[in-house]
Amino acid sequence: MKRAIALLGILGLTMVLAGCASLRPLASTPPAAVIELTEPVTIRYMLQGDTILPAGEYRATLEDNGGYYYAAPAKLIRNDTVGWQLDGGLFLKKGSQKPTHYYVVGQHHATGLYRLKTEPTFKLKP
Repeated sequence: MKRAIALLGILGLTMVLAGCASLRPLASTPPAAVIELTEPVTIRYMLQGDTILPAGEYRATLEDNGGYYYAAPAKLIRNDTVGWQLDGGLFLKKGSQKPTHYYVVGQHHATGLYRLKTEPTFKLKP
């Protein structure tokens, strides 16, 4: 029984570490160095409040096997029962020329990736 619990613990830890292992500093060239949002983007959720991505230049800083992470020029704002300021930015899938997702870095540096409900007004810059 102890052996089975230890094996499950090791398996769980391996899965957690494997999930984090794919996020890394840029090792390849993204399609653009900067994505400029020309106006703020508000993502509305019926029960969870709004998330606001600020206008400005989002710079490519990280990548994983699926795409590139562009850091926001300022904190994202989450309006629910309490106002939150969060780190995050835009996500550009590899092979794509437009952002379809945004990411938020939450507690303990956990990163969540969420779909943009509408296409933002943006410019790609080399």
